[in-house]
Amino acid sequence: MLDDSVIRQITSWGGAGVATSLYLDVDGSRHPRWSEVERRADHLFRSARQHARQAASGAEAEVEADLAEIRTWLDRRFDRTAIRGVALFSCAGQDLFEAVELTVPVRDQVVVDPEPDVAQLCTVLATSWSAVAVAVDKERWRVLRLRSDGEIRELDVLDDTKPRNVDIDIELAGFGRHEEELAREHLRRVARTIVAEVDRHPATYLVPFGPQESVAQLDHYLPRRVGARSTGARALPPGDGTIELARAAAQAIEHAEEGRRAAVLAEVRGRLVTGTSVVTGLEATLGALGAEQVATLLAERTFEASGGRCDGCRLLVAREGPCPRCGGHVRPSDNVVDAAIADAFLHGVALEPVADGALGDVGRMAALTHRWHGMTSVERSDA
Repeated sequence: MLDDSVIRQITSWGGAGVATSLYLDVDGSRHPRWSEVERRADHLFRSARQHARQAASGAEAEVEADLAEIRTWLDRRFDRTAIRGVALFSCAGQDLFEAVELTVPVRDQVVVDPEPDVAQLCTVLATSWSAVAVAVDKERWRVLRLRSDGEIRELDVLDDTKPRNVDIDIELAGFGRHEEELAREHLRRVARTIVAEVDRHPATYLVPFGPQESVAQLDHYLPRRVGARSTGARALPPGDGTIELARAAAQAIEHAEEGRRAAVLAEVRGRLVTGTSVVTGLEATLGALGAEQVATLLAERTFEASGGRCDGCRLLVAREGPCPRCGGHVRPSDNVVDAAIADAFLHGVALEPVADGALGDVGRMAALTHRWHGMTSVERSDA
């Protein structure tokens, strides 16, 4: 399972020799024939060999050994019904190998460099989500937990329907109030179930389905910290099965994610107008990242650019020459954007991959910086 520790373990290989990083889309729904996957893998292998020939002396033998390890792993013919992407990392010179199976697709890519390229893993983890979906009316509920990696788990199904043994001596108004109280108690039980689940396993989203009145009452019983995650009330999907509910919830979450990404891009545009707390373009963004000023890093999904990393202070730079911070030697890199994404993730910076063209007019890369940018440490603590 992909988590922060897996990424940190792979990045710890840096400096141990030449490493080969290979990402391959193996989604069976898009590539049903394994021979097609093999052809794309062979294309990546050729690219790796070509890069090795242009690299330092001895790199060809090391990369060839890496590719042999990767080929052996791919020949296992793993189950592609659940695995949609693989990330394979090899540093054969140090007897290091790591395979990460993913339930989300990846972009075909191969990188030969002294440091493994974990940018796509960082993006997958940074943009992952978990959600609680609840279908509710006045008498029934169904609660699911789902995640962006495709996991679906039914948590609870309950029917609070009460037998309607009406006493003809009870006034109708009193009976109505009794029914209303039963409905309220039912919704309070649903709310307690949701809160307990979110407390056990934090969720990015809450997706409520059902009649508007029932969802509104449920929201009334939820604490703000839970209700604020709601995507808004939605009508129950056709059919009452788990798969139908999970599919409808995933669609609601994708809509919410699109809105969130649009809001971040709007924030960039708004700050550009005022000229505050934002930088754009590769060079300025790398500078802000090196100065630990970045709160959110945005980059177009396929953006690549050459640059380098200082062997001394590890600053990422966009130009050739000595390190502008310490004067040390800068080792060239074919794709400094991926290195920036990895650095940002490992230092707790929010990552926002955006569609190609979304930042085309400002250099394909941008960063929202901390609003206390430029303050002294004392001023920050008082802000």
